[in-house]
This record gives sequence, C-alpha cells and structure tokens, in this order.
Amino acid sequence: QKLAGFFANWWTGFYSGVVSAFVVSLLEILRVIFFAEAKPPQGALGEYFILSLFGAFFAFIPLSILLGLGVAFLFGSIPLEDRLSEVKRKFCSQSQNSRFIALVFSVLVVVFVMLRVHGIVTHKMFTGFRNQELAARVLNLIEYGLLLFSVLLIFIVNRVFSPFINLFGKFTSRMPGWGFNLLWLLPSAALLFYLAYDILSDSFVGLEAEMRNAVYAGMAALAALCILIPLLALLTRSLRLRLKTTNVERTVRIVRLLVIVHVFGLMLITSLLISSSRGAIGYAVNDSPLIGRLLLLMPAYSDFDKDRYGSFANGLDPDGFDHWRSPVGPEIPGNGVDDNGILGDAENLPLKSEWADVELPEELKNGDFNVVLLTFDALRADHLSCYGYKRKTSANLDRYAAKGALFERAYSVGTGTMISIPTIFTGKYVSELQCDNLEKGGIDHRIVAAENTVQEYLRSKGYFTIGLYNVGYMNIVNQGWDLWKIPGGKNATVKNDTSKETADEGIELIEKYSDRKFFMWLHFYDPHDQYISHKGVKSFGGGKTDLYDGEIFYSDIYAGKFLDRLEQLERPTVVFISADHGESLGEHGIPFHNLNFYQGIVHVPMIVYYRGMKPARVKSSVSLLDFYPTVRALMGDAPDSELGGRSMLPYMFEGREDQDRAVFHEAQFIQYNLYYSKRGMTKGKYRFFWDVLTDGEELYDISTDPKEKVNIVSALPGAAESLRQELYRHMESVAVNMPLA
Repeated sequence: QKLAGFFANWWTGFYSGVVSAFVVSLLEILRVIFFAEAKPPQGALGEYFILSLFGAFFAFIPLSILLGLGVAFLFGSIPLEDRLSEVKRKFCSQSQNSRFIALVFSVLVVVFVMLRVHGIVTHKMFTGFRNQELAARVLNLIEYGLLLFSVLLIFIVNRVFSPFINLFGKFTSRMPGWGFNLLWLLPSAALLFYLAYDILSDSFVGLEAEMRNAVYAGMAALAALCILIPLLALLTRSLRLRLKTTNVERTVRIVRLLVIVHVFGLMLITSLLISSSRGAIGYAVNDSPLIGRLLLLMPAYSDFDKDRYGSFANGLDPDGFDHWRSPVGPEIPGNGVDDNGILGDAENLPLKSEWADVELPEELKNGDFNVVLLTFDALRADHLSCYGYKRKTSANLDRYAAKGALFERAYSVGTGTMISIPTIFTGKYVSELQCDNLEKGGIDHRIVAAENTVQEYLRSKGYFTIGLYNVGYMNIVNQGWDLWKIPGGKNATVKNDTSKETADEGIELIEKYSDRKFFMWLHFYDPHDQYISHKGVKSFGGGKTDLYDGEIFYSDIYAGKFLDRLEQLERPTVVFISADHGESLGEHGIPFHNLNFYQGIVHVPMIVYYRGMKPARVKSSVSLLDFYPTVRALMGDAPDSELGGRSMLPYMFEGREDQDRAVFHEAQFIQYNLYYSKRGMTKGKYRFFWDVLTDGEELYDISTDPKEKVNIVSALPGAAESLRQELYRHMESVAVNMPLA
C-alpha cells in the first residue's frame, strides 16, 4: 500500500509536467499569432510549435519528476489526491480548525512581508550596482537568507494570529457555510493576487526588458505547473470514484506507459528533426523568452571540451574533445582535417581589397593634411536628421554631412564596442587578431597586441597620434598613440556626461599641436545607455527614445564646436564621423545593443569631409573595416591584402556604386550568463544571420521589410542557400588567417 501511494504521487507530478508542457506550448503559439512583434518564418508555424513543445518538455519533464518524487516523499503512502481532498474539505467547510486558518494567514502575511523586502532589495541592487551579474549573485544569497528567516517568522506570526482566529471562529459559528468561506477566502485570494502583482511590477524593476520577459515566462510556467498538480490530482480522484471497476487500474497503467513512450519518443524524434528547421530555431532564440533560453542552454550539456559549442542536442562542435576546434575557430589549410567543420579542409584564401585606388584630389596630393576620427557610442544612423530622422537631433553633423560624403548604408562589423572598435583600428575582424588574453571559447574583452594599428601606420608617416577615450575598456586599442588620455580625467559612466570634456580637450590639443600633422581620435560616449537629460539643453521628452535623442542632440552640440575649431586650421583635415555600433530601442524586444544584427544595431553613420571637397551621397554598402584601407589610400599606398575592408575613395571621388557588396558581421558575448555566438551579412536587399550555437537562421528583405518583422528563410530557400554559402566562404577565409595560439 505504501509503495502504491508513492507511485501515485510520483505519477501526479509527472502528469502535471506533461500537461504543463502542452499548455505552455499552446500559449506560446497564441502569443506568436496574436501578440509577437515579429512573426515566425513563413510556413514554419508548425515547426515552431513542435520546437516549443520540445523545449517545454525539456524544461518540465525533469521538473515534474522531481516534484512527483518530492510529493511522494512528503506524503508517503497517502496519495496526493486524498491529501488535497482533505484540504478542500477544510477550505470549504465551516467546521474549520482554527490552527489551520491561523497557519494559512501566517504564511500569506510572511510571504507578503518577504516579497516587499525582496522587491526593495532587488531595486537597490540592480540600480545601485553597475555589475549586474555580481548583483544577481549577491541577491541570490540574500534570497536564501530571506527564505530561511521566513520559516522562523511563520511560527512567530502563527502564535500571534491563533488567539484572533479562535475569536473569529466563535463569531462565525452560526453563519452559513458560504458566508464563512467568503469572510476568509476572499481576503486570502486578494492578498495572493497582490503578491503576484508585487512580484511582477516591483521585484524585477532593475532588470532589462529581455531578462524580465524570461523571468515572467518562467514564473508563468511554474505557476501553471503548481496549479495543474492539484487540479490533476483532484480529477484523478473524481475519475476513480466514478469508475469503480477492476479495469480502471489496468487502464491507468496502460495510459501511463503510453505517456512515457510518447513523451520521450517525441523528445527524441524532435531533437533529430529540429536541426532542419533553422528558421524556427532562429525565431525561438530571438523572440521566445523561455524556449529561446532553453535552446541556448542545450549545447552546454554536451560541451565536453568547454569551448561553449555542443557536440549534440543541436550543437555544431566539429570535435567535442578539442577546445581549439569550433565552428568559429581557426582552419589550417592542407592538414587533411576540417578544423572548423564548415567547408572541409580549406585552401589559403587571404582577404584582399577588391579595387585599385583612385587618383587623389589636388588638395590631398601633397600628403600635408590632418586625419581626425570622431566616433559616437551606440549611435544608430536613422536617428540623425541628415539620415532622414523626423527630429532635428544632429544640426552640426548635418552641416558637415551636406559638405562632405554621406554613406547611406554604412554598417558596423560587431554589435558591441569590444568587437567594433578593434576592427576600426586594425582593419581586421576581431576573430583574426592576435590577442594577449586569448582563451578557450570566445573573444570577449580581447586585447589587440601584436597587430599593426592605423595609428601606428600613421605615426610611421610622420603623424603625431592622439587618442581621447572615455572608458577603461578602450585599452583594447591603446597601442601606437603619442598621447593617450581620458579627457579632463573624467571617466564616462551610464549616469554622467562627458561630451563637453571630450570636445574641450580636443580643441585644446588642436591648438597645442596645430604646427604638426596629427591623427586624432575622439570618442563621444553619451548616446550609450542609460540615457539622462541635460540641464539647459533641448529636451524631446521623458520616454526612452526621447532621452536617447536628447543624448544625440547633446553630443552633437560639442562635436560641432570641435569641428568648427578644426575648420579654422590652416592645414586641411580629413574628418571621418561614425559610430562603433547602433542601438536597439525595444525593437524585437531588445532594449540595447549586443543581441543581434538588426538594422538599428548595425546601421551606423559614416560621413567623410575635408574643406573644399565635392559633396556626395553614396548608396553603396560600406563597413567600419573600410576606415584603415581608406587611410592607406589617402596616403597614396597600395591596398594591403591582409586588411578585410576596401578603400571608400572610389565611392567618394568617382561615384562608383556597388549596392550588392556583402558586408559581414560577427558577435560573441555573454549576456545574463548565457553565451551567444552569431555570424551574419548584409548584401543588397537581404540581411542573413546564422546562430552558431543552435544552427538557427534568419533572412530578411530589408527593402520591403525594413523593421525585419518577417523571417523569410523558409520561404526563399534558394536565396537562403546562396547567402549561407557566401557566409561560410567568408568565415573560412577569416579562419585561415586566425592565430593558432
């Protein structure tokens, strides 16, 4: 009998896990159909449902088994449905035990107090600590402490409540049953709803939108599981009471066996099939808070060599026991091994500049000119008025754009500073660079070491090199500068502004070194989140986009002052104006940059100007990689085959167009303790992404779908295959140039 009760409780937990998986999957499909900003790939809704079901099973089957075992351990030989029936009787009967009611109220009050404390602490931790990962770990320790303290507090509060509950029982002894139930069940329900509201509205206020969505999805799923356990248990009891036949137990055993076979069979079959549904995987990773996180976690279970790429469960690791072999790792030509698992054993295909240089204008032929680079952090091109934005955010940049060359389709290589800035100054993809902290599995915070930077190249040409940066991690490009400093000694943070100090320091150095040819880089950090308002400066409003536009407006004022002073120099200056990357303002549920190659994140401004040049508006695609080759061309040097970009001078001076040029993107980073690894390209009207961890893909026609709402990778298999192969060839050409150690 005890064994029968144990298994009855175990199966209750298991059933609830299975049903929860179906419920979560159905809710996910309804969310996609009615509420999702971006739609799944055309013709892939069925595949996405299977993927959601697989992900839900992956999450809830182990959890339901643990819950079932826990229930079985707690209740032993008494089936859960019998326990719940007794609880139901107590809740719905006037013959209440005062101790039971006191315990219920005690638990509710303590949970309420603890959640209020938790909400306050969470807000303080995530708004007061810049390192949110550390804040999350500290918060976990605090939560365990609150949990232990709450257990003790329940006993104390229970003792306090008991006398009042006894009086309550005497007062209500003559009331009808329904009146008694209303008197204490309704306040209890109201308190529970308030607790749920408190959690959702306050406890996660410090988290970014993407993390909140993931937390909410997980909470909703767990709530469904907790609700389904008692419901299924009570339904099972009702079924047994109504069907008092000897065949019931046999039927139950058969159903249990079928559930096991179908659930685990479905999990096995789906795990083999989902690799062919690249579009559905890509959609899930980017747009599903719960299923996407599960897909990103799955390769870790087979990451035996700790390179962050799994060997199965949709992992793409070519060798699960060699951490130097990965899909984004180096390829050694001619060794008979497909080191990165992409296109076989590669031949050495070095990257080359594709066009010969053009003749320089007379003003630049003698080589006696300054070179200045202005970059703005997290500045998306479509929020500058010279790129057609509805607000006048960039009056000063507009003036110089009108006198110079404005590139309508300029793109960053990476989605964050740590990838984009090194590519500007080396002309190479970050994955090609030799770094002094090259470690297993990634390129986050890698330092450029034995590379020839553009500032070193210009210094060899007699230039005095000046680098003005705002944040410490810009040390990734700290070599080759004659003067390398933080303007005014003021480090940029997310809660201050530094544009004035940057411009003032730049103007002071212009005047100090005006007798020498110089190369100067100024980085304006203020458009980076978090956004603040500025006293005495025009405000666009208090919303997130309004504040972001205000940061651009503020930075533009001081950039204009610097450019105007530069214009007064006797020696001409070639000025490049761009950004390390763009920014997402909530599109696709992304509240900032880093997470993908969508238009707002990779489309950056590119303006080139010198006094007396002929204005131009260029429609061809260019990359931040093109800065170094363009500087070489200005110096009159031939293209360097080791550089990944090409000179922009033919676009500017000869009016050449190449709108079908492929521009490539790469990203590897850790966000919320999840590892992301993506490669992508923009070519003509298409943008194509590949998630290297999960093999998911996205394809958008940015000419007809500029907001990238409809993933057409399944609808256009021919175009997808062509772009896929071109991306693979590019990755292979980069892989053969990667350092081996």
